[in-house]
Amino acid sequence: MSKTVAVIGDSQAQGVVYYGNIADQFAARGLQYVGGYEMPGRPTREIAANLDRLFDRGTPDVVVVFAGGNETVGASQSAAWRDLVLALKSNGVGQVFWVSPPASPDSVRDRGRAAVSAAQRPVVEDAGATWISGRDTAQDLAREDAVHLTRESYRVWASRLAEVIATKTRTSYVPVLVGLTGLAAAYFVKPYRGQILIATLALTTLLFYQQSRAGKAPQLPAT
Repeated sequence: MSKTVAVIGDSQAQGVVYYGNIADQFAARGLQYVGGYEMPGRPTREIAANLDRLFDRGTPDVVVVFAGGNETVGASQSAAWRDLVLALKSNGVGQVFWVSPPASPDSVRDRGRAAVSAAQRPVVEDAGATWISGRDTAQDLAREDAVHLTRESYRVWASRLAEVIATKTRTSYVPVLVGLTGLAAAYFVKPYRGQILIATLALTTLLFYQQSRAGKAPQLPAT
């Protein structure tokens, strides 16, 4: 069964949903888009205050958040970023992806966006989300104005983001298979049982760690 994905956030969410046709982008990668909501011009705290609009339709497996472009760095904003991720998780959402604001061609505005992007990453990751750099994933795309991308750029951005998210939502069974193989080997090769179990534990721990770190550092896919 396909994992369900919802998108919430500000006008960047609106751009990738409507102009980027994110539903088809997800469908092409085996994910089912189930809606969400957009609040252009609103900060994270207001987006978070409307979560009932999301959960009234059920709990999606994955939620993608676009937020931060309408605020500055500060303690209250950091708390809002963290609280939104925790609220999604506590309501049963399995994976949360947070897309930071893309760069702006306006130098003054972009300094603020760069600061927000840098400040968001440790906060949302510590809360349990996978952070995606909007600056990197949309770095070479044309802008409509100082805030928004063009319609064609939203289409390309949506494709890139869908690819990153689809990759990070796929379940890897390699650590489990390694563990089971090690247990079987330990059972049949009794003289070396202790060494095999220790090596198996070390390897599976490393694989699980690498898998968790991979979810925190998505790379820009080739287009």
